[in-house]
Amino acid sequence: MQERMLFRVYRWPAAILLSALAAYWLFGVFIPPLLAQSPYISSLAGMSQRLALLAIGVGTITTTIYALLQSIRLWRWWRGKGDACTNCGGMVEVRTKKDRIYTQCLACGVRK
Repeated sequence: MQERMLFRVYRWPAAILLSALAAYWLFGVFIPPLLAQSPYISSLAGMSQRLALLAIGVGTITTTIYALLQSIRLWRWWRGKGDACTNCGGMVEVRTKKDRIYTQCLACGVRK
């Protein structure tokens, strides 16, 4: 049950990092050779590589900050100072759906 909770805590930082790596590959490895073949737009190859470096930099910084915030939430829960599920004791997160605010347990998935 705790593995599921850890997956749910760190799924968004992992998705951001994978997206940044995919953007780096797309703009830094795949597109520049295609742009360099054309005599009209060959100057865009360097811009594409700079965009790739920007994407990996922003993605890494965003992932680090988001994972750090999630780690702080998890640490507070382990110490007993965070919100806990009344069903299993797992960590909960506050969510909104339409005009309703509810909490969902990250371990068992119970919504209240």
